[in-house]
Amino acid sequence: MSGYPLLPKMRAVLLCLVCLGCMSAVASETVDWYVWPIPGVVNVEHGEPTDGLAMEVLAQVLEHLPMSARFHLGNRARLQQDMAQGVSLCSLPLLPEARSDAIGYFIPLFASTPIQVVVRQSQLAEFPIAQGQLSLADLLADPALRGGLAKARTYPAKLQQQIEEGVRQGRIQRIATAMSGDNLLLMLAHGRFDFALEYASIIQALRSRQSSGEPLVSVPIREDRELSSIGIYCTRNAWGRQLALQLDAAIRQAFADPARVLALHAKWLPAESYQVYLGDFEAFYRQRAQRPLELLPD
Repeated sequence: MSGYPLLPKMRAVLLCLVCLGCMSAVASETVDWYVWPIPGVVNVEHGEPTDGLAMEVLAQVLEHLPMSARFHLGNRARLQQDMAQGVSLCSLPLLPEARSDAIGYFIPLFASTPIQVVVRQSQLAEFPIAQGQLSLADLLADPALRGGLAKARTYPAKLQQQIEEGVRQGRIQRIATAMSGDNLLLMLAHGRFDFALEYASIIQALRSRQSSGEPLVSVPIREDRELSSIGIYCTRNAWGRQLALQLDAAIRQAFADPARVLALHAKWLPAESYQVYLGDFEAFYRQRAQRPLELLPD
């Protein structure tokens, strides 16, 4: 090479080629995905993830990327440790949270209806329900009612302060559950505590499986009526950054026409929940298709 400096245009072209080469390398490899077994969201048979809302939305997105996926059932403690050490992997379905933001990039994937209070049908009249809703603050102010939450689960940020206060006051018990958390509602059905917090898709899946205990019903929470953004975390390193951008582009391409992803919500949600939130789902996916992911510098 000569000693002359690269012309600005040539330098820009070379930088683009380098970046494209990095992105192509990520896209064409096999990516390790760690998924959390959650009924109706990530279903598991014979120790392997099969279908469910999150798995099927991800499948629609991966149609737009030339990569292979290798799925593993996730262990949250091990996942956090591996991501913190820079092991290249992705995981879903997850809510955004500060602890994970420090070690991973969050890519919004799909919308979820708000979390709801689940109670035994026979006990419904004992709860402070008004206009078909239940205030979590009012619920936690009643010393006669006790709740149970899964110890390993992440709950919506807007409710987190109230939940922690309920734990401190002894109104809520954090319970070590199976990885899927489905035995939490089974405990509720058998009277171990009075209420739990859960999402509609999970409630729907467990209703179809429940063979013992009292019937369960769900009630919307007044303090949280907005859709939640559920997504993917990929390791916060150069590999994860490139993959996050590729996944984002594929997500926006997949949701350009939201009909297919809306059909998945219709499949996995209770019919009443789907109808109530259909307009919100449509708005979420149309906005997601038009809004590129913004990654802050490390």
